[in-house]
Amino acid sequence: MRKILTSVAMLMSFQSPAADLQTLTDAVKNSESAYLSTLESLVRIDSDTGNMEGSQKIADFIQMRLAPLGGKIEFVKSDKPGGVHVIARFAGEGRKRVLLYGHSDTVLSSKAGHGYKYDPATKIAYGPGAADSKGSVAMLLESIRLMSELNERPYKELILYIDAEEEGGSKTEDELVEKLAKEVDVALIADTGRPDFGIVTKRKASGNFTIRIKGISGHGGNAPHAGANALTEAGYLIVELDKLNSRFPDNPLEYTAAALAAKGIKDRGQFIPDNVLNIAVISTPNNKTNVIPDQVELRVNLRTYEQKEFERIQKAIIDLAKKPRRQGVTITVEGAQGMPPLELAGDSLKLVNAYKKVAKATVQKEVSEWMAGGVTPANSTARFVPTIDCIGVDSDPMLEH
Repeated sequence: MRKILTSVAMLMSFQSPAADLQTLTDAVKNSESAYLSTLESLVRIDSDTGNMEGSQKIADFIQMRLAPLGGKIEFVKSDKPGGVHVIARFAGEGRKRVLLYGHSDTVLSSKAGHGYKYDPATKIAYGPGAADSKGSVAMLLESIRLMSELNERPYKELILYIDAEEEGGSKTEDELVEKLAKEVDVALIADTGRPDFGIVTKRKASGNFTIRIKGISGHGGNAPHAGANALTEAGYLIVELDKLNSRFPDNPLEYTAAALAAKGIKDRGQFIPDNVLNIAVISTPNNKTNVIPDQVELRVNLRTYEQKEFERIQKAIIDLAKKPRRQGVTITVEGAQGMPPLELAGDSLKLVNAYKKVAKATVQKEVSEWMAGGVTPANSTARFVPTIDCIGVDSDPMLEH
C-alpha cells in the first residue's frame, strides 16, 4: 500500500495544490481490501504471453474498471507472440502529460501448478505474475480510482498503457511504447520494484547478432588437408569474442544470492559486469563424425551499460569476421542493437530525485537504486522523455516470475 500512496503522491506533485497528505494516507489505507481484490482477480486470469483468451479477459477487466472513471479505452491486438494491449486516456487539469506503464502478461500460468495465495501475516501475495507485474497493474488501477474519488486530476493527460507482450517482446509493443513516449512529458514505468523501496536507475543496451561461418567440406579421413573446418574456425572465433567481455569473477559460486547473503552483502546489481557478450547458440547441419563441417552458426547477445561501448564491441565483432584464421573460410555477421541503455542523467535524474523526495515525505522511505542487465520499456522511453523505472510493487528479483 505504501507504493500506491507514493505513486498517487508523485502524480499529485505535477500540480499543486493537491489533496493533503493525511487525506491521501487515509484513502489509501481504506483501499487495501479493494486492492487485494483487484490483485486476486488479475492473478486468477491466466495471461501468460501469447494466451489470447486470457489477455482479452484482462483487457475487458481493465475496461470495466476504468471506463466508468472517464477513461477512453483502446484495445490493440497483436498476434506475435500474442496479446491484447490496453491504452486508457484521461483528461486532466494539470500541466504534464504522463505515461503510466504496466504489463499484464506473465511467464507462468496457473496450469504450472501455482495458484493465487495471500499471506495476511507477511502481506505477501503469490501466484503467476503476482509480482511481475499484476501487483503493479493493480496498483495503477487503484491509484487512478483513488484520484477519481478525490476529484484530483493533476495532469494535462494521463495515458495508462498495459502491455500484453512484455515478457516475450514484440514489434507491436515496441511501436506502442515509442509512439506513446513521444506523446507525453514524463514516463513512469511500473514494472516490478526492487526490495528496499528500490527502483532501477541503470539498464543495459541489448542487441542480437548471428555469425555465420562457411568453410570447405570433405572427408575427415582421406581429405582433411583439402577442407576448412567451420567448427574449428568457430572455436578460434569464440575465444576472441570472449576477450570482448568485461572481467568475470574466477568463482561464480561466490556471487550466488546465498553466498552474498552469508557475507551480509545486499546485491543491487553492482556485480553485473559492464560489458557482456553472451555466446548463446552454436549450431551446424553436420551430424557425421567423418565429414568436415562447412557451416556453423553462432548466435550471440551483447549487453553494455554505455552506448559507446556497445558501438565499440559491435565494430570489434565485425572486424573479427574479416580475419578468418584459415584460407577458404568466410564469416558474415547479421544483427543490430535492439535497445539503447537506460542511463540516469539530465531530466531523468531530476525526475528520480523528485520521486525520492515524494517517497521520503509520504512514507518515510529512502529509495534504493539498483542496476540491471535486462531491459524494460524504460530503455526506450528514456530516449524521448524523463523516465523512472520500476516504481511497481516490491519483489524478490529471484522469485518475481
